[in-house]
Amino acid sequence: MSRKLDTEKDSALRHRIITAAENDEVLLRNKPPGIDWAVSTATVVDGIMRLFSANPKRDRDEMNRFAVGAGRSRSLLRDDKTPFRSLYLAANDLLIYAAVKNFFLAVDELFWRVAQPGSYIYRTVGIQALFDVLRNIAPLALERKNMSLRFFRDQLVVAAPINFADHFFTQASGRGRTRIRNAIMLKIGRWHPEPNEIDGRELAEYNRVID
Repeated sequence: MSRKLDTEKDSALRHRIITAAENDEVLLRNKPPGIDWAVSTATVVDGIMRLFSANPKRDRDEMNRFAVGAGRSRSLLRDDKTPFRSLYLAANDLLIYAAVKNFFLAVDELFWRVAQPGSYIYRTVGIQALFDVLRNIAPLALERKNMSLRFFRDQLVVAAPINFADHFFTQASGRGRTRIRNAIMLKIGRWHPEPNEIDGRELAEYNRVID
């Protein structure tokens, strides 16, 4: 799936997925000519796998108990709570791929093309946060049986004005990823902080960047 996202002409990630460390400086040095930003293969692979496997190592070990053609099957795997697990177990990889592809086409239209200089939305933490958002929206897409570009655009459009170059997001650590994810989720109405979940000053900052 990662290779297809990097090669298909209508993919928003075409020529942007490269084999390199998950370090934005390394990615910028290794990106193809004419490409302004890139993401590592590892980031994309991990993001996709987390849509259908809570424990990829366990799944691999389970599958490797049998050789190809000698009983190896996804039916060997147990269910888990990842949103696209049922699609994966049914070998419906095309639908999983369509969801990922259309989600990032919506992201490209609403976030990447209009990003401010220095935005974190297309850096490693931003891509990781976007996969987090997709994982949250995926159950709704499955429930509605709708993996279309229009569906994901409709879910994300209200978050389009967020400035991801704001100093609130300039954290190269897990905090930056969390803040990008939470800001999008708060704006689209899919995150409602519980009392005492975050302190008042941070909540005020979230409200500032999404207004």
